[in-house]
Amino acid sequence: SSLHLFHWVGGLSTSTRFVPKTFTRHADLPPLKKAPSAKLSPPTIRDYSDPLPVVYTNDLKSAEEWVSDNLKQSSRPLMLGWDMESTPHLPWRKDSYTEDSYFGPATLQLSTSTSALVLQIAQDGHGTIHEGGLPKFIHDLLLDPTIIPVGVGI
Repeated sequence: SSLHLFHWVGGLSTSTRFVPKTFTRHADLPPLKKAPSAKLSPPTIRDYSDPLPVVYTNDLKSAEEWVSDNLKQSSRPLMLGWDMESTPHLPWRKDSYTEDSYFGPATLQLSTSTSALVLQIAQDGHGTIHEGGLPKFIHDLLLDPTIIPVGVGI
C-alpha cells in the first residue's frame, strides 16, 4: 500500500485547507566505502566508516528535538551543513500549473558531522505545510553566533 502523507480538513467550501499527516522516520545512511585519510589536518571527529543517523520528518516537534539534541550550545563555533531544495518549475508540466502553484522551498536539510535532519516544509501541489513561515527554532539557528551555516548556493 502507498504511504499517504496528507489529508484534507473541512468540506468542499472555500475554507478547506491542506493539513499534512505528520511523519518522522529514523534511518542510517551507509558508511563511506573509502574513509578520508587519517592525515587530514585538523583531524576529524567523525569516523566515516560508521553509518550517519538521519531523521526524515515534516513534524516541527521532531525537528526541534533534533536541533536540541544535535546543536548543543557551546562557546566554540559549530559548523552546520545547510541546504534547501525547492519545488521545480518544469517546462514540460507548464500546462498543469495554476496561479496557485507553489515553487518555493520544499525541503530543509541540516547536518552536523554526526547526524542529519531532512525537514519537509512544503508539499507538491499544495505549498507550505506549516503555518506562520519559518519556525522560530530555525530562525534562532540563523541568528546564533555560535553556529556557522555552511552550504553552496543557498
